[in-house]
Amino acid sequence: MMFLSQSLPHLKPLTPMKNPVRAFLSHSSKDKFLINGIYKQLSAAHVHYDEATFEKGETSASEIFEALKNSDVFVLFLSENSVESRWVQTEMTLSQHYFFNGRIKKILVFILDDVDVDLIPEWLKTFIYHKTSMPGVIVTSIRSALFDISLSNNSSLSLFMGRDKEIGVVKDKLSDLTQNAPSALFFGGSEGIGRRTLAKRALKDVHPQIINFPVEITLGDKEGDIEFYRYLLAQGENLPILQTIEKIEKYQVLDFDDRIIEIVNLIEKISDQRQIIFLRGKDAIVLDDGFLSDWLGAVVAKLKDSPWPKLVLIARRVVSPAKRFKYPGMAFFPVNSLDISDSRKLLAIWLKHLQADVDQSLSDEIVEFVSGHPKNIQLAATLAAEFGSARLKTERIVFLDAIRQQAKALLDGLSINSEREQILALFREYEYLSSEDLLVALGDVDETALATTMSYLNEHGIVEADGPYLRLAPYLLDALSRFNWSENAKTFVLKCRDRILNRVEKFSTQDYVDISTIDNVILSILRQNKEVENVLLSRCLLPSHILRVAREFYDRKDFSKSLELANKAFDGRGKLSTEAQIEALRLVCLSCVRLGEDDNLFEAIGHLERFGERLAKRTAAFVRGFKARYEGKLDVAETHFRLAYSLGGDRNFHILRELAQISKLKEEYAEAENFARTAFDIADRNPYIIDTLLEIIIERHRDDYAFLRDNSELVQLFNSLQETARKEKKSFYESRRAHLFSSLKETENALEWAKRATETTPHHLPVQLTLAKIQINVGEVSDAKKTLDKVSKQIRSAGSNADRRSIGELDKLTILANIQGQNFIKARETLRQAHSLPKDLREILAKKIDIAEAHSSK
Repeated sequence: MMFLSQSLPHLKPLTPMKNPVRAFLSHSSKDKFLINGIYKQLSAAHVHYDEATFEKGETSASEIFEALKNSDVFVLFLSENSVESRWVQTEMTLSQHYFFNGRIKKILVFILDDVDVDLIPEWLKTFIYHKTSMPGVIVTSIRSALFDISLSNNSSLSLFMGRDKEIGVVKDKLSDLTQNAPSALFFGGSEGIGRRTLAKRALKDVHPQIINFPVEITLGDKEGDIEFYRYLLAQGENLPILQTIEKIEKYQVLDFDDRIIEIVNLIEKISDQRQIIFLRGKDAIVLDDGFLSDWLGAVVAKLKDSPWPKLVLIARRVVSPAKRFKYPGMAFFPVNSLDISDSRKLLAIWLKHLQADVDQSLSDEIVEFVSGHPKNIQLAATLAAEFGSARLKTERIVFLDAIRQQAKALLDGLSINSEREQILALFREYEYLSSEDLLVALGDVDETALATTMSYLNEHGIVEADGPYLRLAPYLLDALSRFNWSENAKTFVLKCRDRILNRVEKFSTQDYVDISTIDNVILSILRQNKEVENVLLSRCLLPSHILRVAREFYDRKDFSKSLELANKAFDGRGKLSTEAQIEALRLVCLSCVRLGEDDNLFEAIGHLERFGERLAKRTAAFVRGFKARYEGKLDVAETHFRLAYSLGGDRNFHILRELAQISKLKEEYAEAENFARTAFDIADRNPYIIDTLLEIIIERHRDDYAFLRDNSELVQLFNSLQETARKEKKSFYESRRAHLFSSLKETENALEWAKRATETTPHHLPVQLTLAKIQINVGEVSDAKKTLDKVSKQIRSAGSNADRRSIGELDKLTILANIQGQNFIKARETLRQAHSLPKDLREILAKKIDIAEAHSSK
């Protein structure tokens, strides 16, 4: 036995520092030649140890109990020598007891030789980590385990306040003797509201015999049963990589019913070891129609009765009471916001912990803004600490506005030095990393400095633990997708990619490799536009990997690569969930529209329209509308967008924004504002949405000068637009300020802001059109025509690659410029050729021409 410890002195815990994290190394003295080599590497990483062994009689049996009782990690070196050691057998028995009661938090088993694994207890087999005698591999694994627990122990994210009523409801359901205990539980609520913590607290009280550390699995968007089976297999059986691949390949060719049986068998096996599976997902659990995924509903139905639940589902969307009849073996618990009293208490604890000097009056105002959301409360306290007492007194309004814009304000308000930015960039690249993958990616790193950086990000709610992984807090994903990364951070991520890729060379068929490691290596290869050539990895490649990277290429506007990968993902549709197939076709369609590839487009639309799901029909309608709008056929586009809206698109901000834009162009401002406000409720940090809403409000109130000058909402929207547009490196803010001053008849200011906008983004058509609109309004018709001619040339020179979304506005402004210049013949000629304009708008413009001509002849 060896006793290792790791202390991270720079972490700032909420409670007094716990004892250092310790690892108990169970081995035979005959294998000490290897263990000594491991110690030499671990000692360089600030690890302390005790070399005493039991087999030589150097330590009493009572010290085994004491050492194991104070251990966080149990490491078993399994060999032909150790299975014959009575001391190792004793240590295995004691470790089981301490693991089940929660004292030991992690177990690692390393196979050193050709020992028969059936000679160890069944419960330990699930923790076999590597078949290796390479000290470097073992050291990395132990370091990551110690680091992981150190971070978890000193995390301040374990605060739990209130919820007495909710916990009582859950406990009553679990303790009801008049009916069978539910085999599955469902907790629904927004991200960070406390769903997982509530579930753990209630289960711990009612079923203390269950292991304190559940098996935690998170499904990505559109992932299905194959991905779940992979994660489950890794947790339930923990086989060498070759056996894992073979099992997954066999699973993929099974029919639906046999797949469900395989999943249920794995869940039952894990339950027999007194563990519960926590499955989280945003769109992968509850589908567009409000029901569970078909495969997940079938799994729940097949679970056997038992004294405790076997599966806990955690999702953002709640299954409505009217639809719960399909799942009689599941209990449903919505998780709502904290009440005012508990919100105040939780905020007070956070403020005290972070040493934020906040007066009672400001504290009460904070509580009003955070809406009883635990994560928002934490972020508000964090912002208060970052502002400091002096700024809180002088910039109170700025602070309260920052709370409304939590994620963006948090990133702007925090001290993001180069080390923290690099870690953020790495997690934005991968989202999930095990501690071992993190250490491998970073290479030769000072673990104390790393622990300090990770503690800071953890304390501020940026990086959090998610089962066996570390992940970026979900609420930050969108904000960080618009983050302006430094060149150093980009270079850092590339180097990390290379280190993760280099792990491939060390893989053997007998290695025990974490699923996250496999996924990260595959994603790194795909992102570098390379083929997965490694034989083992190529067998691990799934269409869902390809689809994920296809989305990333689309977001980067590499439509050709996105189209190639999306088609490739759809070719493997037998291994994709229905939702993922629809997503692949959506990317194919949108890329085709951008690239003008109609044959592939209509083939993909045909696939969509053959699906029975509402989501597929809505996607097909949206794509048809997108194509029509892209070609300037706004009447046709509006018909398709309204159909998409009626097919459950009333909360889809892409559909809402399109309808808002078309209604605005038709000068139907009341309806346009309704669409834009709903979109803003969903995506209030999207500069395109903010700009659309501002444009519509200004147009709707263009004759109300007092409103335009003094409305507080306009001020807030402009502030938000300035911040978000700056991150996008767009001129939305300057262009919209020009629009505002034009409406106020402040000609000089309007032209000045319009010129600033064109200088910032000279080739952005909407900016040029805004300038032309202002020039028309102030009577500079000649300049307006020059600007419009410039826009027209840009569209013509782009040919088939032209973004034709601005053609409707170009035609409309050309007509208005000719009306203003009293060239009514040219205005009517343009109107006749303006097929891009909706019929209603053409009628309005025809009347304007008639009225202006009649007025000019008087």
